Amino acid sequence: MANTASRRADAAPAPLARIEQSILDAATAGPSPPPGDRLRAAADFVMDQVRPRQLILFGSAARGDFSERSSDFDFLVVLPPDEGQPRFPHDKHRWECPGTGDEIDVLFAVPDMLENRRWTAGTVHCSVLTEGITVFAAPGAERIETARDAGTEVMEMVRMGRYGREKAPGFVVEARKYLSRADYSIKNEFAAGACKDLQEAAERALKSLIIANGSPFAWVHDLSKLWDAAEELGERIEAQRDDRALGTITEYSGRLGYDSPPEHESRAAFNDFRRAAGDIVDYAERRVRTLVPDQQ
Repeated sequence: MANTASRRADAAPAPLARIEQSILDAATAGPSPPPGDRLRAAADFVMDQVRPRQLILFGSAARGDFSERSSDFDFLVVLPPDEGQPRFPHDKHRWECPGTGDEIDVLFAVPDMLENRRWTAGTVHCSVLTEGITVFAAPGAERIETARDAGTEVMEMVRMGRYGREKAPGFVVEARKYLSRADYSIKNEFAAGACKDLQEAAERALKSLIIANGSPFAWVHDLSKLWDAAEELGERIEAQRDDRALGTITEYSGRLGYDSPPEHESRAAFNDFRRAAGDIVDYAERRVRTLVPDQQ
């Protein structure tokens, strides 16, 4: 009986690791930090849902520009390639924190994916590895280091969007790929995903124009602001501008990516913006070929 009890004790799961308060305190620095008790509640709730290899806080709470009116808590959960972990649609999920009511946006990724996208501008993973703060790392596990963790500005070039003009054609290639993905998604009845891909395509195309003109771009997903920035550099984008459609599609880069609207609304948004997105990408392709001819 003693041997049986011993085996059962050995097989019992280890208690959940908790996040040290000192780490959360350090993460709440900045001109407008999030309330510490609410950050604690949000982080603990995520830890209760999954057993991460690493937990990275990013977004407004990490940057120190948290807004009581519009901010939520953003975490990236680094998972080991373990089939025992829960799965979530599209590798992301939105929760509501019990007790505080705060919204928690959670992304899931494995280490290889993060490293592969470390320098891929415009991806949320690149943004996480630029501004993110590791608030938990499993003992003994190799951790993915963010620029903030390292205390270095090595990724300032990415955070500020300061790319050499020779990088512009690569942005156009990515824009064209997202445009193709959008068409594939809409054919397969995934209208919300198609809208998100249209947003990605337009965003990369507009940023390619800014880069090709030798200027840094703002680290934003707002298509209207990026359009304005490109035109301030002398571009006259040959696409029909509809700020309402730009605003609707821009939203798919944020909240609507987690909590998608009904299929008919997404399909309507796709139909409103598909032609404009194609025209933006076509224009960017022509202009970048002219502005950066030696890179074609």
